[in-house]
Amino acid sequence: MISQILYFKTLYFLRIIFMIKLDISPDKFRNEFQSKKPFLVRNSFVPQITDQQIDEVVLRADIIQDDFKLNFEGKVLPKNKYVESFQDVGKIRHRFIKAALVDYMRRGATLIANKLYNEPLIYNYHKQIEEIANRPALSSLYISYGNEDDSSFRAHWDTRDVFVLQLVGRKKWILYEPNFEYPLPSQQSKDMEHVVKCPTTEPYMDVILEEGDLLYVPRGWWHDPVPCGERTVHLSVGTYAIYRNDYLHWIIQNILPSYPEARMHLDSYNSIDDLTAYANLIHEKLTDPELLRNFHRIHAVEHYRTNDTLNLNSLCDPNIEEIPEEKSLYINLFHCVEDLEKDIIANGTFLKIESRPEMRKVLQCILDHKGISTDTLLKKIPNLDKKYIKNMLFKLACFDIIRFD
Repeated sequence: MISQILYFKTLYFLRIIFMIKLDISPDKFRNEFQSKKPFLVRNSFVPQITDQQIDEVVLRADIIQDDFKLNFEGKVLPKNKYVESFQDVGKIRHRFIKAALVDYMRRGATLIANKLYNEPLIYNYHKQIEEIANRPALSSLYISYGNEDDSSFRAHWDTRDVFVLQLVGRKKWILYEPNFEYPLPSQQSKDMEHVVKCPTTEPYMDVILEEGDLLYVPRGWWHDPVPCGERTVHLSVGTYAIYRNDYLHWIIQNILPSYPEARMHLDSYNSIDDLTAYANLIHEKLTDPELLRNFHRIHAVEHYRTNDTLNLNSLCDPNIEEIPEEKSLYINLFHCVEDLEKDIIANGTFLKIESRPEMRKVLQCILDHKGISTDTLLKKIPNLDKKYIKNMLFKLACFDIIRFD
């Protein structure tokens, strides 16, 4: 009994440590800040990452891929400057040239490990940001030891919204208002310097992030991250919106071919009236709420997956048919559920729950109380058969609709 109590206390303590606090509700953040203006939260979380864990994250990264970079003096270094290839029992492998890596880092280089997967410590923050932003995300780790005079970056904008979580040390961030709003992925600031330059006006924000601080930077906002002469490690969680162009492209590819206005040929002598009819058709479909809903459903099915633990011991043992009651339950959703009475989409699975009131009630309870234990859930809906609920939860976990830890 004592060991069980200690286990629960430890589990609760770890959840509190890894929790990100915004000081405002996610709804208020999305309405007032997301894609609009930066947002700074001091002491948003308690960093819990050791030197050994940082080393392990870097060692597990695929260093030969373009997603792994070493930035030095404003440029990305060629791989052969710090990575070597070798034969390992008939297979080509890659490893750091340690002396070169150390030399570059000591002279101000920044190590960047992009698109990190299967890293539980990092994914914990990653998942919370997805839920706050209501958008899928990618996580990157940045490590540097440089001074202000040898910064490996220049002022630039990103084509995604970024949440900066300062894990170790400090880093200075200088932000300027955008002069090219809402850039698309193909519109990188480094490729448009001849058209748009970083403003020379007063910065919108000039701040030093300390351990546990969180800074939100919308896409298109110029930012210049500057070292403070000490080790700095931060996690950058980029969130990815669905663009209006994506919706338009989907309609053009999947809906309009059914209509003759879209299939007609286009010659130089076609009248404007023909194109006007086509434009009216596009407008009609673009503003159809049911089409928009279907687009979001299909996008969720095709593009979004979570990256959670497999829970092999709990799910694969044929002698086990229930999720342990002390486990915390979550629904595998990244988007806000508009209508839980009809259906949900999680990890590519489309689940109709309109005719399943018991399942709807269980899922709604998990949605309203993220991290609820099975035991507590059973107490909140006492009118349902416990064995039936436990069996339902187990099947939902097997189909990746819910997760538990």
